[in-house]
Amino acid sequence: MIEALISQKSEFFPDNHMTPVQTPEKRSSVSEAKDLENSKEMLSSSSKSIKTSTSKLSFIDLLRDFKVLPTEVTRTLFKKILEEVSALHLNEIYHGDLCLENIYIDQEYNTSLSEKVHVSDSFLDGVCVDLICLGEILFALCFGSLPYVSLEDERYLAILNGDWELFWALNEEELDISRWGPNLAKSGVKALISTLLAGQSSSKYDMSELLAHEWMKGTTLTLGQVKGLLDEARKKMKKII
Repeated sequence: MIEALISQKSEFFPDNHMTPVQTPEKRSSVSEAKDLENSKEMLSSSSKSIKTSTSKLSFIDLLRDFKVLPTEVTRTLFKKILEEVSALHLNEIYHGDLCLENIYIDQEYNTSLSEKVHVSDSFLDGVCVDLICLGEILFALCFGSLPYVSLEDERYLAILNGDWELFWALNEEELDISRWGPNLAKSGVKALISTLLAGQSSSKYDMSELLAHEWMKGTTLTLGQVKGLLDEARKKMKKII
């Protein structure tokens, strides 16, 4: 089932060797103000090739601009995506072509999806496609690369075999994920990504359950705070949206 579903979706990155996006995990002992200040410094020191734009940006543009995103920003934006997809599913509609190129942010960092593309006659099969694509998107937002690059990729075959230990071991070797340290595993994001990439759905309420996942309960920001962080990073580089 998963092989057939994954083969229906489009690939996200033209270049599968993007610089990984480092995402430091939640620092519960540090105040929110200090977290935001640290995030500003991280973004300003790692952002490059920012282009002036007055229109919406896709998420792939965002990743190309900012090679490092704080965990709180990633979680905040991904939660907005999940909420939009959940609204579709609750109305028994699936998207069918979710990818970084098809998800946009405006100048206020509101998220929006491209027009829906239906590729299956089965609603639940379509939900599975959406889940798999969301898993790839979250992986890319966390690590700046795809979790696999082809149907022959060992990492993809590990998913087919349900061998998540091998899947993560191969990706840790390929992308040097170990640099993120033990907090990554403790955060629960790896478990969430694995759940999404498994592409299993039993009802239209699956997305609502994912919104209650352990990792999704972590620190989030307001869109105003996200905008402030990223805009300040651009200003420090003498660039504006």
